[in-house]
Amino acid sequence: MRKYLLGSIDPEMITIANLLNKLNLQYEYAKFEGNLCNPTNAYKADNNLVDYEEVVFIECKHQCYKGKSVFIDHHNEGDYGYKFTYTNFLEGASIGQLYKMLLKEGFYSIAEEIPFKKNENKFYYFHEGEWLININNKTFIVDKAIVKMAAIDHSIQDIYKDKCFGINKEEVFIDQLDQIRKKFFVKEKDFNKKKDFFIKILENKKGLIDLTHLDLGSGYTFEYILLREIALFLNKSIALKTKNLKEDLDKLMLIGLSEKQVESFLKEPVFDKYKISNSFGVPNRGYAGGFFD
Repeated sequence: MRKYLLGSIDPEMITIANLLNKLNLQYEYAKFEGNLCNPTNAYKADNNLVDYEEVVFIECKHQCYKGKSVFIDHHNEGDYGYKFTYTNFLEGASIGQLYKMLLKEGFYSIAEEIPFKKNENKFYYFHEGEWLININNKTFIVDKAIVKMAAIDHSIQDIYKDKCFGINKEEVFIDQLDQIRKKFFVKEKDFNKKKDFFIKILENKKGLIDLTHLDLGSGYTFEYILLREIALFLNKSIALKTKNLKEDLDKLMLIGLSEKQVESFLKEPVFDKYKISNSFGVPNRGYAGGFFD
């Protein structure tokens, strides 16, 4: 018997859950010590999985599961989706990996089949305004909601640079802002005030904009997520400081960098006059960070 274990709840995980629901497939969200996982502990899940011969781990891992494991992820080096860029965000995104897996297994109801088209690409490709996938000697149109979610989750920075085929950056930005406001239950007047403030401190500035003086709280706060989204939409490179939820340490986040800038930071993790420990980054996704020593 198979179970799908989903990582920290976010819009992509909710879309994945909806997809699995439609197919009546068994899933649950990753838990740690009885609570739903967040991004800091999703790779230390401790759900009771003893009744399952196979588990598909989506953006999470388990402390002690010994059965057959399938891993779907793109955040860390070594993950299948890590190496893919905006040119094939569907192949890289977790939801795109799952979608392909389900079609391979014969769950054809999730996509619209069309007459078979030969194509050099192994799986996903863009053709005449649609994302298609060739699998099991069949051709399917990829559901637009899946395409959009894959692009947002895997290549949001490249969406805002008009690099992702079939994605309208203005529509995505409006949707992203609306989701942020609703997620944090912020009144529209207060939301617009904060949005206008962030736009003002970013506009007409070039290079890496140091915003580490701003108090953005601990973890993925409303202010942090909103500022990050606006900076990406405006194609600005920013440096932010947040508090890590568990250890209460000052964490550096560099967002909107070029591939070379991320590679340079990883070789010598220094920001301003501070050395950065436990550094991380994904060059083709334009972000990096670590902890202030």
